[in-house]
Parts: sequence; C-alpha cells; structure tokens
Amino acid sequence: MRYLLDTNTCIAIMRKDAVHLARLSALSPGDCAISTVTSYELYTGIEKCSNPAQEAAKVGTLLQTVHTIPFDSPAAREAARVRAVSINTDNGLEFSPGIGTFNVGGLSGSNALTLNDTAGSPVTLAIGGNNQDTTYSGAIGGSGGLVKAGNGTLNLTGSGSWTGGLVVDPGIVAIGSDAALGAVPASPSTNITFTANGTLRALNSLTLAANRNISIAAGSTATFDPYGNTLSIGGAIGGSGALAVTGGGTLVLTGSNSYSGGTSVECGVLEITDASALPGGTSLTVDSGGTFVFDPSYGEDGSPAASTMLAPAAIAVPEPSTLVLLGVAALVAAFKIAGRRNGKVRSTPPLPLRDR
Repeated sequence: MRYLLDTNTCIAIMRKDAVHLARLSALSPGDCAISTVTSYELYTGIEKCSNPAQEAAKVGTLLQTVHTIPFDSPAAREAARVRAVSINTDNGLEFSPGIGTFNVGGLSGSNALTLNDTAGSPVTLAIGGNNQDTTYSGAIGGSGGLVKAGNGTLNLTGSGSWTGGLVVDPGIVAIGSDAALGAVPASPSTNITFTANGTLRALNSLTLAANRNISIAAGSTATFDPYGNTLSIGGAIGGSGALAVTGGGTLVLTGSNSYSGGTSVECGVLEITDASALPGGTSLTVDSGGTFVFDPSYGEDGSPAASTMLAPAAIAVPEPSTLVLLGVAALVAAFKIAGRRNGKVRSTPPLPLRDR
C-alpha cells in the first residue's frame, strides 16, 4: 500500500516529530509519496520562513526520498469536494483504519466524537476547509488532535477529553470553557500550537489550565480575544511568534513566558501578574484602544507584596507606540515608580507613563 503524505505530515517529519518518525520507520521509501500540491505548499512555507536556505535543504532531502505524484484535474475536483464537506456528528462519524489525517469543511452537531480510527490509532481532524463558521457542542475524546484550518470560526461549546492537543492554522477557535480544549496534560506540555496567524476566543470568562502550554511558530501571531470577558492563561507561552490582544475584555497572563515575537494590545486590557509574563528584550505595543496593567499584588522588586499595597500600577499609552523591555525585573520596578519618571523602561519616542 502506498501512503500519500500531506503537508502537515511532511512538516512534522522535517521537524523530527517522534510520533511521525516512528510510523515512517515502519515503511519503505517506496511506500510513501507526495502530490505536487504538497510540494508547492512546502515551497510556499519556505518563502515565508526566517531561514529559507535551511528549510529548502530539508524539503529537498524529503523530495529526493519520496516519489512525487502529479495532481491532475480529476484529483483536484475530488479533493475540493472532500475538503468542502461539512460534517454533522449527529449523523454518525467514524474513521477507517490508517486514515491518519481527515479533512472536513466544518464540524457541527452534538453527538460524541472519538479521534481514533476503528483500529484504535489516533486521528488528526482538520476542520475549516470551507471557511465557514460552525458550532460543535458535543464531547470529543480519543488520542488524536484537532487542527483548525481555513478562515472561519470553529465554536467549541461542549467538553472534551481528547489528548492530542489543538493546532490553530489559521482561523478562530472559540471556546466556552477550558474543558472544550480536551484533556489537561498530566504535566506542563505544549497543548495549543499556533502555526499561522490565528485567534483563540473566550465565549465566557475562563481560566486555561496551567499545564496547557502554548507555542507560537515563527512568523505567526497568536491573537487572544477575551470577547468582553476575562481570559486567564497560566501555562507557559513559548516559540518565536508574537502575541496580540484584541476584542475587548481582559487577558491575564499569570505564567512565565518565553515567546520572542513581541506583544501588542490592540484592544482591551492585558494584565500580567507574574514578573516574567512578558519576556525580557521583547517589544510591547499598546494601541489607542488598549491598556496594559501590572497586577498590584507584586512589589517594586517583583516579589509578592501584602494585600494592603497601594493602588494598582498601570500603564496607559494613548497613542500606538513600542516599549523596549530591558529585563522584566527592571520593568516591574519601573512600572511601580512610573509616576516619578524614574523607570528603567526605554521607549522611542519617550512616552508619558502614568498611573491609571
């Protein structure tokens, strides 16, 4: 049997993902192939990445190893038909053995869904090829994962126990609770991955479990939309991408983060309660519709302070500008004494930092 590798599978192989490499090692090169469309998508990704030469070498090695199959007109028509289909789980849905990744235009209904094929292997369900908004209110289980594709919105209003995590690539995923994201990892590990510009929206005020770490790929912006509510994130946010806040409401970061692409508050409030929530050496841009707040429970040196501490420290920047963070410990102290214009936050041009 020959297996046709899709773009996500090829990327995972080139990134030396352990699960994909284990499955690939059981096959010979003659068992695998890719379509010319997949090679096109891989080369498109190369043009957008930060190190094209390095990634081109990886793609070249892969294309030399597996056979490339032409993508003719009948195949294009059938692929378009399959990708545009919207699945309603109330009509029943199960996966054939060895299917791997299953692409659907949208997902709706309330019946339970298991991300395993009938042989028990994990299935990755890629949703959103029709670029439409859909709502699924059922329970998702199994050992597979979800991928949000396309530009529409996937509303997840039920609860889930699946263990394979969520990939946003791209589009909007709107959740009604933390449970909508599946099982909480037993220990801190990457559970939500942004591989393209995408949005996680909170339909209610909620807190993401601290073990749900988030990764943002290079060149991507992870946008968090509290949607007028309060969205709290306790897990670590890493990767080379950027973080943005929009949509009104409050995003609260309580963990220690390492993402390197900078932070922007386009609309609403960004509040941090941990001295390392904003990675040192990164930029913070607060647009005219946004507000940045440092939680008052921390003292000037970044250590926890007594509950009797004075009024909260806040930074309100009425015009779009960028702050360069010179180490978060200094940032904490600077925000506490911003009213005295004696902080260690450098801005270009200088900004009037004031208490809220």
